[in-house]
Amino acid sequence: MPSSKSLPVLYKGSVKEVLGPLQIADKPCVVFRFSDAFSVFDWGRMPDTIPNKGKALALMGAVMFEALESPQGWQEFSRTQEALDLRKGISQFSGVSSLFNEWGEKLQRSGLRTHYLGLQTDTQACVKLADVSGTIEGLVVHQVRSQHPRATTVLGQSVYDYASRSTSLKSEGAVLIPLEVVFRYACPPGSSLIERAKSSPESLLRAGILKSVLHSFLGEEPLKWAFPIVECFTKLESTDRPLSLAEAAALSSSVGLTPERMQEMLFKTLWVAGFLKSRFSTLGFELADGKLEWGMHSNNGELMLVDAIGPDELRLLKDGEQHSKEFLRQFYRETPWYEALNAAKQKARDQGDIEWKKAVADAPPRLPAEVLKRVSMIYTDMARQLLESRFPGRDFL
Repeated sequence: MPSSKSLPVLYKGSVKEVLGPLQIADKPCVVFRFSDAFSVFDWGRMPDTIPNKGKALALMGAVMFEALESPQGWQEFSRTQEALDLRKGISQFSGVSSLFNEWGEKLQRSGLRTHYLGLQTDTQACVKLADVSGTIEGLVVHQVRSQHPRATTVLGQSVYDYASRSTSLKSEGAVLIPLEVVFRYACPPGSSLIERAKSSPESLLRAGILKSVLHSFLGEEPLKWAFPIVECFTKLESTDRPLSLAEAAALSSSVGLTPERMQEMLFKTLWVAGFLKSRFSTLGFELADGKLEWGMHSNNGELMLVDAIGPDELRLLKDGEQHSKEFLRQFYRETPWYEALNAAKQKARDQGDIEWKKAVADAPPRLPAEVLKRVSMIYTDMARQLLESRFPGRDFL
């Protein structure tokens, strides 16, 4: 297999490139090449780069995907307090406890299916972490096809048309379910759930959040839960939009996701949330929330966890301090640029427009040197801790 440097770029995003395609065991695959760039608030690539961020993300993705795929990892997790909290908490949803627990037992037997295949280095085509040598170039994964919905207008209002793009995806291979599935164990400052609970509590009830959970926003209870809240957001639109369960089911049916498979996706999201909470707690981190993305095989409907797992997807705290991309969000929330961005988004929503970026006159400010140094340490230190817990004494970075 050729080096990722010689592969064509299939997609260039804000923080990573997708290169390929490749063939491994007669299956189409691609390479995720993570850059040191970053993005916040749906803006796209920001003006600075974070030293060693890309390599750290690839390594964290590899160590977490390998852990989630391991039946032994799930067997060990099943004996933790976090697993017990999931089994107890599911009882609040009528008639699904036994099925939810069956999926937990399946994970202990077979592990979780993901799109991960291995790491590519400058000397190795595709290897698991235990056999890595050389310089990390990217993450090798199964190819998952996606197609953005078509932006159009109805009565002068901007809307997204998913149906017209669905036919080409309903063929052999894996497709991206066009949702971000968000889980929440807590609502630290900066969580969008707090703002939505205050401004539009009825929208949370439509999303399926229990009234007992919503009441914690209105009283003096701490905003933490042993059983996570799960929500669905759009994935392929210009701004991530919260969805009710009915909207999420209708939207994802465009790629063939059935209601039964959607429930399986939500069950697995809950199990993964508990697994990650337990794993990070052993390193002294509190997992407040996170987002997962899922793919589905068109031929048999089998689900797989896709994208990446790390500080860009998870909100992690240690001794009350942010150890994730939220650290960057906190910096930008104190700038006039963030105020202008929010005003542009609100104006676009009021006018039914999706092109909100054109209304932000100024570019994002550059990060001070001390902030860049601190955020680089967040990524590299977390990668080292995760890797050290599995490969003591080895320095992958």
